[in-house]
Amino acid sequence: AALLSGVPAGHPATQAAALDQMLELLEQEHPRLSTAISRIAEGDVALSELREDTDRLAQQLDECEAEGRAQARRVRGVEEEWRECRQELADADLGLEEAAALRRECDMKHRQQTEWERTQLRMLRLAEDLQRQRVR
Repeated sequence: AALLSGVPAGHPATQAAALDQMLELLEQEHPRLSTAISRIAEGDVALSELREDTDRLAQQLDECEAEGRAQARRVRGVEEEWRECRQELADADLGLEEAAALRRECDMKHRQQTEWERTQLRMLRLAEDLQRQRVR
């Protein structure tokens, strides 16, 4: 009964009529079990290799994530620098617009001054003529 309790249910040895028959069936399975055990042992080697691969891949993943975080930081830095450059360009554009307006105003004042200088001589002559007419 103790031997029968160690045999899986549904196994052909559980159907044996006598102990000798059951032992003979179990002994016939011995070579197949040995092969299965050796495959499992080989599988353990493969399993340890898989564990090593898993550890290596986990380390690579950590490195890739760290690199990704570093790149994200660099991207944020570049984006901030880009925003600052855009602001500087906007400020420069405003400065250029103001410079253009000042240049137009300066040109207008220059034309006015030129006209005033040109007419100043005529005004002086006219004032002298008027003064002479008064004196007479």
